[in-house]
Amino acid sequence: MKKILILLVSIIFIVLIACNRKSDSNIGFEMIDSGSNNATANPITLLAEYFASKSVQASSHAMRQDIVSAPPPPSLQVFELPPFSKNTADLEPRFLKMTIALGYDSNLQLSSELTTRREDIQHIINLILDGKSFEDLNSTARTLNLAEEIKANINISLTAGKIKEVYFTEFVLN
Repeated sequence: MKKILILLVSIIFIVLIACNRKSDSNIGFEMIDSGSNNATANPITLLAEYFASKSVQASSHAMRQDIVSAPPPPSLQVFELPPFSKNTADLEPRFLKMTIALGYDSNLQLSSELTTRREDIQHIINLILDGKSFEDLNSTARTLNLAEEIKANINISLTAGKIKEVYFTEFVLN
């Protein structure tokens, strides 16, 4: 229906343009401005304005219908780790201090496993950080890559579930 309306409006405009270009034509078509209340308005112009406004209304309605509201995902449980303080692996080392929290779906077994394996998790993170240079950490994209690397390496060692997110609650790099 929308395509037909657009096609009809296009044809009407083409006819109007063709009629207005004929300077010696006695057809009697006259263009009026859309704000005019002229009682002798051209029927073709009125028809074109009607279909153009209907087309705009239809597309506006369609755009409003495309908006979908989805509920937010459920909150993750958080397992907080103590702060990490390291020097980067550069010739001129830079100082890195960060605090990490691990997000996971609510799972009592995973919560218990994270608590009992806290030192293993800290060791995994320390090993990952030992090889990092300033260049590896100095942008948002590289920090997100670090988070993914930490998550992947921790998930390899877990048996009761998986980490969904790695949150940097503090990240200082000078």
